[in-house]
Amino acid sequence: MSDEPEAKSILATPFVRHLLRNTQINLSSRPTPSRGPRSKHLPRNKANLGNLDLAVLKAENQNTTHVTPRISELAEGLFRERIEVIGPRPAPINKTQAFAEKKRTLLRLQELCDNAKRVKKKIDYRKTDRIGRELDKFYKAVKIDGCDYSVGSRCLANPSLG
Repeated sequence: MSDEPEAKSILATPFVRHLLRNTQINLSSRPTPSRGPRSKHLPRNKANLGNLDLAVLKAENQNTTHVTPRISELAEGLFRERIEVIGPRPAPINKTQAFAEKKRTLLRLQELCDNAKRVKKKIDYRKTDRIGRELDKFYKAVKIDGCDYSVGSRCLANPSLG
């Protein structure tokens, strides 16, 4: 403030004198800030002075990964880093129920595979599902072996049988 041309007049005003009356600051003896180039501040962490790619791999620069309990179970044994589990533990899985569900799924898959391998299939085309004229062979839906398939249905096809 002492650099300002009006500094003495500002300091002489009663309001400023009242504010500064109990301070030990002598504004006229303060060093002036340098107007030249600022000195570069070096990082405090010496790890950042070298190769940044290697510095981030050091243990002191690593953050712990936080995951939910379910993700922790899935990731177990896949990572060497320490994983912190946050959140409540999920309900325990009933092993007999899980085994029964797996068995039902495998039986259903076997049934679908057997149906797909059957050579003679009962196919039902309905006139109401026909698109366009009567001579066209395009349909919105078809029933094959009692199962309805329509536009947007998902199905698997064996290209070798094509």
